[in-house]
Amino acid sequence: MESNLKIFALIVTYNPDLNSFSKNLDAINNQVEKVIIVDNSNDATCQDNLKAYLKEKNDTILIQPKENLGIAYAQNIGFVQAIKDNADYIVTFDQDSSVEDGLIAELYNEYKKVEALNGIKIACIGPSVINERNNTRYDKYFRNSTNVNDSVYSVKSIISSGTLYNVNVFAAIGLNKAEWFIDSIDIEWCYRARYLGYHVLMTTKVAMKHNLGAKDMHLPLGKSINIGSPFRLYYVYRNWVFSLREPQFELAYKLKLLILMPIKFIIFANVSPRKSRMSFMLRGFKDGVMKKHSFLK
Repeated sequence: MESNLKIFALIVTYNPDLNSFSKNLDAINNQVEKVIIVDNSNDATCQDNLKAYLKEKNDTILIQPKENLGIAYAQNIGFVQAIKDNADYIVTFDQDSSVEDGLIAELYNEYKKVEALNGIKIACIGPSVINERNNTRYDKYFRNSTNVNDSVYSVKSIISSGTLYNVNVFAAIGLNKAEWFIDSIDIEWCYRARYLGYHVLMTTKVAMKHNLGAKDMHLPLGKSINIGSPFRLYYVYRNWVFSLREPQFELAYKLKLLILMPIKFIIFANVSPRKSRMSFMLRGFKDGVMKKHSFLK
């Protein structure tokens, strides 16, 4: 990479376990000029411990809003800080992202190869995602994709963890929808970027281990579904309803959501704790219809 290139990393934390987080942070710190941490922790002890741990790290910026603002808003804060500090690129991670040596440099190299092609406007690029629980690749991100070169695909959307952006794209595409708080944040941004003529890229040359949800539930016909905490279902259903009103989502995607909502309601309603999951889904659907932007903290 060029010697004067400024690549920053952005990590959003929420009551992190410092033992595991410190290892991830060290792995990321070694690959970038500066790390921006936006701490969504709502536990005062966690806030203080993180602040004390980072006190001697001069290449790290800690921003603590003192409350959970949601991942969308927290990332926006980090993006603005990176732009303010004259970063060229920013790469986003979760607090538990497993980052191997050379990942960011390889992502950047893949980005530059595509950038050299005429007529390709790049929104972002991300690695292939490996399910850490069974060590298999999440191939769903490559469905209906198109080859850009031998290792890079133009896809519908990617997860934000491990994604590299040129900071200039935010002026054209905009920041996250902060009012969505969490869930579908990365999907909406990617669809908005594509709607504006940009390509969302995923490379097979770089891989990163990541867990979607807390566990996998196996379904008939070899299908599986990610199971997360019950309260997340509020945002899933509310933001799905919000998505139906957004012009960047094509009709096929909206029809898919309309089919998925009742099917996943039945599935999640049979996963313990059943009453809690049903309550969050129904409340999320209702607030989505009523255009309410409630935050469950």
